[in-house]
Amino acid sequence: MSEAIVTNGSAPNVYFKKKSQMAEIWRRFKKNKLAMFGLAVILLMILTAVFADVIVPYDEAVTMNVKEKLHKPSAEFWFGTDGYGRDTFARCVHGTRISLIIGFGATFAATIVGASLGLICGYYGGKLDNLVMRFLDIFAALPPVLWALCIVAALGNSAVNLIIALVFARIPVFVRIVRSSTLTASDEEYVEAARAGGTSDARIMFRHILPNILGPLIVQMSLSISNMILTAASMSFLGLGVVAPMPEWGALISEAKEFMRTSAYLMIFPGLLIIFASLAMNLLGDGIRDAMDPKLKS
Repeated sequence: MSEAIVTNGSAPNVYFKKKSQMAEIWRRFKKNKLAMFGLAVILLMILTAVFADVIVPYDEAVTMNVKEKLHKPSAEFWFGTDGYGRDTFARCVHGTRISLIIGFGATFAATIVGASLGLICGYYGGKLDNLVMRFLDIFAALPPVLWALCIVAALGNSAVNLIIALVFARIPVFVRIVRSSTLTASDEEYVEAARAGGTSDARIMFRHILPNILGPLIVQMSLSISNMILTAASMSFLGLGVVAPMPEWGALISEAKEFMRTSAYLMIFPGLLIIFASLAMNLLGDGIRDAMDPKLKS
């Protein structure tokens, strides 16, 4: 009877413990003003992406109109118009959706694949670990951007192929982070207890080890989103990313480069959006890292 009582009472204790940990992390995070600024900017961009059709209907705003060609920023056209008379503000707003989908989508996909490989390599070790890590060493011999360029050049220009290229280019980073954390966690007492209790390896890895190494993984995810957005914009600018007329930020800058001397605003506004998105994600990642570091408790 007493065992049943203890067992039934353990779940609420675990829940309240996790809740108190999250509350403490949030308390430390709120004290970082720059991190809160980054969070506010990212939330604003996410809301803009979700409600882009409500803010400005795309089909109506981007209709080609030669009479409004290269119209400077005004009350009617906040960001001016491009070489085809299309509203640049509408294209930037809807470009937010595409850029964020690429950044978040590629990061989550790379995290899932990289974390799974890192868990397996760190938990089992041996020949499998050596084989995978030596392959990743070869993969890491070239910069991630160059790998992404090669993959897109082979598969063709499209948003889907760009995401695939970014995922493959960033997988090694997540594998190394998760593997190193798993090597440390595998020697902990709770893992030994789970093994002694007959728990399967898959359950140990994904239900016991993974929740305890989420800290560095979440930080790397937040920083990787910034890198994904920058890389996607760079590749679109080079003509190896999103295909026109999709309004991705890098593609907008690429289309505007021929007017940079006479209508620089066409490059300035999407460029500022890239800068703010990258800066906000970096500030958010730094804030999460500081909040989750137990050495920085205050």
